[in-house]
Amino acid sequence: MPSFGMGGPTSMFGSSMGRPLNRGGYNAFMGGGFGGNMSMFGGMRGEDALAPAEIPSPTFSPPPSNEPAEGAEPTAEQKAFAAKRRLRMLFLEKLGDGSVLIETQLPGQAKIAQAAGVKGIIAMPSSDGGNHPFGRRGGGGSESLKDHELLKFIDAVALPVITHVRVGHTMEAKRFEKLGVNMLEESSKVSAFGDLQQNGDVVINKKEFYTPFMAGVSSVKEALRHVKRGVVFLYTKTGDGSGDCSSTIKGLRNIHDEINTIKDMDDEELDKYVEEHKVDKDLLLKVKEQGRLPVPLYASGGLLTPVDIAQVRLIGCDGIILESSVFQVLDPVDNVSMLIRACKEYKNAQTIAELSRNFKTNMPSVGGGGGGSGGFG
Repeated sequence: MPSFGMGGPTSMFGSSMGRPLNRGGYNAFMGGGFGGNMSMFGGMRGEDALAPAEIPSPTFSPPPSNEPAEGAEPTAEQKAFAAKRRLRMLFLEKLGDGSVLIETQLPGQAKIAQAAGVKGIIAMPSSDGGNHPFGRRGGGGSESLKDHELLKFIDAVALPVITHVRVGHTMEAKRFEKLGVNMLEESSKVSAFGDLQQNGDVVINKKEFYTPFMAGVSSVKEALRHVKRGVVFLYTKTGDGSGDCSSTIKGLRNIHDEINTIKDMDDEELDKYVEEHKVDKDLLLKVKEQGRLPVPLYASGGLLTPVDIAQVRLIGCDGIILESSVFQVLDPVDNVSMLIRACKEYKNAQTIAELSRNFKTNMPSVGGGGGGSGGFG
């Protein structure tokens, strides 16, 4: 797959940075160059984190101050907003092809993930006991982290932090943005406003935010609708949480089958597709020309072994999201490190065989055991 990174395989969030000494973890560490309270990605800490967020209009239209009128010189406020957005987007640019993100339900797991070499953590609530983790929002669950819980993850590691926000809950998203979260996921099913969002009527207007958004998808048409709304990062939401990645593999193949169908469409068929599925034609044309989705797509759901990760990478995805059940071994650092290597060297069968021999498989959701965290997909 084409790389979306601009900095090569080495992450800007690598271990050479060292452990942050002051409160604020990753964001405090990056904040020195911006006057102390502002993170590199635009998040505010301290008193600024408590400042009331601007109340959105009932129609969720973007604030006029965020985007200058056509041909007009941007104001100081508009320039500051654009600068914050560019800084937050560096997170995605530095991921690169073959990166790994990981779900964490405890700050201690986040520290393990950092030691293993992941590029970012997904902070999720643990009060549900793993029954409705972040990645299974397509199947239910309604929790998002409390402020003090989220800050524990941010303070624990020098890594970007991603977390879930309820569908349509603009104020919750604004609050998390002020706390310094590096990316937000608007759950695919959980809505703050009932079932209206099922028809796409009530979603957060991403143009109000300098923090990027991610979303789960199971088809190209769904992906294009999300991208049109401002989503810049996608993951597969096909995993069933059983520890068996077959549904993830099947869903990923379905997406690629749909892409191949679009590549063969003529102009009349493209127009019919746009009308039938209510997607943006320019985005559809990008899919036809490039043979892929216009933003990164990560595979998620039941990916717990080197061979399974290599398989989905061969099918076609830009990276992997690991679920939190990978921590359920005596030495999870080694296991996670091997999964990261499998994601990078997936074309080398000898490497995958060696990783598989050394991989610990006594996790509850590997090899037929029950449970597991369920998966981000």
